[in-house]
Amino acid sequence: MVYCTHECDLAIDDSGFSKLPPNAKCRVRFVRALRKLVLPDPKAAISKRSYRNHSQICAERRRHARSKFFYIIHPYSNMEKLRQFIFIIIGTHGTITTPLCIAFQKHWDKSTLNFYSSYVAISRPLFFALEFFWLVTNFFTGYTEKTPKNVQVNQWKIIKRYLKTYFIIDLLYTIWIPSILGILPEWFQYLKLAILLRLFTVGKCYKRFLLDFGLSAHLNQIIWLILVSLSMLHLLTCFFFMFPFFYYDKLGIIRENTWIYKGNLAFKANLTLTYFSCFVLVNVHMWGLGEHFVRPENPLDMFILTVIMIIGRLWSLFVMANLLQIQTTSSLSESKYEEYLTQLKTFIDQKNISSEFKSRLLIYYQYKYQYHYFNEKAIFFSLSQYLRQELQMFLARGLISKVYIFRYLPKATVAAIIAKSKKMVYTTNNIISTAREPIESVYFINSGIVAVLNANEVEITHLTDGEEVGLSAVTNTTKHKVTYAYTYIAVETTELYVISVKDFRNLMPAKPEIMKYLSNRVQEKYSTFAKIEIIATTQALDLLSELRSGKVLERPTVRTRYFDN
Repeated sequence: MVYCTHECDLAIDDSGFSKLPPNAKCRVRFVRALRKLVLPDPKAAISKRSYRNHSQICAERRRHARSKFFYIIHPYSNMEKLRQFIFIIIGTHGTITTPLCIAFQKHWDKSTLNFYSSYVAISRPLFFALEFFWLVTNFFTGYTEKTPKNVQVNQWKIIKRYLKTYFIIDLLYTIWIPSILGILPEWFQYLKLAILLRLFTVGKCYKRFLLDFGLSAHLNQIIWLILVSLSMLHLLTCFFFMFPFFYYDKLGIIRENTWIYKGNLAFKANLTLTYFSCFVLVNVHMWGLGEHFVRPENPLDMFILTVIMIIGRLWSLFVMANLLQIQTTSSLSESKYEEYLTQLKTFIDQKNISSEFKSRLLIYYQYKYQYHYFNEKAIFFSLSQYLRQELQMFLARGLISKVYIFRYLPKATVAAIIAKSKKMVYTTNNIISTAREPIESVYFINSGIVAVLNANEVEITHLTDGEEVGLSAVTNTTKHKVTYAYTYIAVETTELYVISVKDFRNLMPAKPEIMKYLSNRVQEKYSTFAKIEIIATTQALDLLSELRSGKVLERPTVRTRYFDN
């Protein structure tokens, strides 16, 4: 492979929008900025994990921008990132404050109660606005189905799904105006506990938020387990303190026999000390860490602590199972990948390889294995010929659907071409072929972007997924070798299926109409290239006349980047 320093002259169309004129109004620019917020973000960690390279993310952006549901918030967009950050605030605040207020509010002294009233007067309108924003935008937010790439943005399906799942829950903890008017009874505050039914969603939001900071999936999982454990301890602490005052009087049990009174915690002025005393007692019984200074002797207290102990043991088993699974998975795939990556870095350091070439090697390694090591050759070798062919067809299903000429070939021919092809990865600025070089292979772009340059190194256009290179050698009927008319360079990490011209010819069915179609396609593509080349090489010479006629600002000449199949 040959490398070069290629500075792309053509902007990569990653938004799906036409470029705004320089004199566009502020309102138009503001609307454009809002529309870009709902498109998938190519820099987001979740986008990079769901799509193999930048070009696939850009294709999804164009698809969403041009759909009739363009206003829907894409699940990989910056707007969704903002929504999830808001819900982290709502969920964390609700999980901490709501049980705390229900359990301890009746035992606050006058100063604490005044402080809480002031806090509610300031914070409640703000949180109501955030909760209302979350509730409304859920009707306009897409979701993924089965696989991360399968994104549903149909408005009516989104509404139907939300009404069936979390709408009632979100409505319960969002209701605020009636309670502020004082027309509902005291038990109305218990509706706010509905936020606890959304803890799974809060966990997902935390995971994405941490993923954007570059944390690994395993570390993300460990942090999630810690947060869930702390939430459980907090909820059980509030419940255990509230229970004697809520039920004991109704059951006829004397309060003085409960552990709260024995520990002299019932009416302490320092509620922080009271809370942490309850927290320590619940923590001791949940994890079996030791013995508390107060021994509950009341049968009901002991029953509640026994339930907490059972919950703690079950949760401990779940945490241990997750940690063992993380360790096992890491040892099988990720640790193997890290081991080979460490060997590669040691090899690079010992051979004094340049930093530029080092970055290319690391990018190639990451793209090829996607942070998990596996032996592809050994997997294919262990399969039967039939299963091997079926697996190859399944892995290449995206390429088959995108390459236009495959639609005119028999299925058996397409399968044979895929089986004979070799998958190759070209990193950024990697030269695929140069002008006037003999054509020996045919390239099919599976994913990525390839720049096309003429003999004078003027960039003509970009080729994307499904485009082919070198097809002119297949249609050549003369004895002379056909050479490339243009230079092809990978703009980003690009995956290609490569097959020799000889093998491709041998696999083609002996039907003159197919060869005629291929020949027409090659001529059409080269004709399009020639027209673009004329515009690209002469547009600077006629700039003054373009400016005088107003075409530069009103009707700009667009150089085609993608070809309609």
